[in-house]
Amino acid sequence: MTRIVGSALALPEHHVTKDVSQDYMRRWLEQHGVNPTKVLEIAGNAGVESRYYCTDSELFFKDRAFGDRNAEYSEAAVVLAEEAVRGAFQATGVDPSQIGLIASVSCTGFMIPSVDAFLANRLGLPAHIRRMPITLLGCAAGAMSISHVSDILQAHPEMIAVIVAVELASPSFQVRDLTMAHLVSCALFGDGAAAVVLAGDEAPLPRAEGTLSPEVRATRTHFFPDSIRTMGFDVKDTGFHIVLDPSIPHFLDESIWPTIVAFL
Repeated sequence: MTRIVGSALALPEHHVTKDVSQDYMRRWLEQHGVNPTKVLEIAGNAGVESRYYCTDSELFFKDRAFGDRNAEYSEAAVVLAEEAVRGAFQATGVDPSQIGLIASVSCTGFMIPSVDAFLANRLGLPAHIRRMPITLLGCAAGAMSISHVSDILQAHPEMIAVIVAVELASPSFQVRDLTMAHLVSCALFGDGAAAVVLAGDEAPLPRAEGTLSPEVRATRTHFFPDSIRTMGFDVKDTGFHIVLDPSIPHFLDESIWPTIVAFL
């Protein structure tokens, strides 16, 4: 079975508490003639006490071209992804030369080549490294990547793999988008990266003895028909505009949760 042998996080430099973010939101909405009461109530109930952003507050509320936003995403994504992967290597004692596969997960910007190619250079990964860029899967992408990488490690039990997920919501903030979907997303999402090291049954691990490693016991995917507009992005001239259907809580209760229970 595939083992999850270590993980690490990486966060950008700008730390914003709930009180500060709600003050920003209140001033932004009032400047656009919107009563902030309902939105601030939603933000207060979101359960997010603080978050991190790669976008400086001076740029946050300025109109910016899509290209400028994506350039910020690309630069920050590589830095945070590298920090997360290095942290995961340090936590496990794994050397970059041992990695046989790297998967990168992201949906909040476009990079060609994907972030894993940049990491191959910056981390000194082997020339025979298998790359698996996983894009545009949204909130499910981290779990999906573990599933896919686990399948590969079952076929190659001697291999060690690393997955890095990096999502940056702040470059996609739309100063003129006052839709409820965008306002709710502002209450929920921040920026960050995470990396996890996985190993096949026969992989040589420097710290394998005496360590407790969760195992991937089984995997399954499930596609829900007619769910295309439940969650995602519309891509416009100004960048990404969030799609959040109001039926998401009902969809979770009535469709996703029964599927998970049946699988378990």
